[in-house]
Order: sequence, then structure tokens, then C-alpha cells
Amino acid sequence: MPKQKIDFKKILTEWGLTKVPVKKQEEMAGEIGQVAFRRVLLQVLPRLSKADKQKLQEILDQEKMTAEQLVNFLQSKVSDFAELLHQELMSLKEEVSNFLQTAKTTIKL
Repeated sequence: MPKQKIDFKKILTEWGLTKVPVKKQEEMAGEIGQVAFRRVLLQVLPRLSKADKQKLQEILDQEKMTAEQLVNFLQSKVSDFAELLHQELMSLKEEVSNFLQTAKTTIKL
């Protein structure tokens, strides 16, 4: 099965960040991506074989490991990795939106 490409431009659009300056978009997308990625990692770790977990650890231990290497490895081992990441991004977006709404309501009191 071919790996599904993660569409970061779509993510920025869904989060409403396309009007933010490009430098800030990259910063925010990186921070949002890290949080969502950690959440997905917690979901996929139990699905990996012992050998795959060891390979993952080797990748993480590399001094010059890149996010692309990590994502490529996980996509090759978890067929729905991109979908899980997208779902987690949307869940995170909803949580942030709810938090901001609650904060606005609280501040008005």
C-alpha cells in the first residue's frame, strides 16, 4: 500500500493559519505538529512489533535524525499513520478552540 502524503498546507488551512506570515506559519505548524505527533506515537507504539520498536529506538538515537526519517518509518509500519495524525490534529484543534472559547467566557465575567 502506498504511503499517504501528509498535507501540511491543508492543515494550515484547516487551522485558519493561511493569513499568518509564512515564518509564523512554519513556527506554529511545527509546534502543533509536535503535540499531535506525540499523541499519535502513543497510539501506534503498541501496534509495533518488538523488532520495529527497536528500529524506532535506533532512529530516535541517531544524532542527525530528521522528522522525515521518523515519519517515513512510521508510515511504512502503520498503514493509517497519516490518517491518525490528521485525526489527532483535528482533535487538538477542537480542544484549543474549546479552551479559547472558555477563556473568553471566563474573562468577560
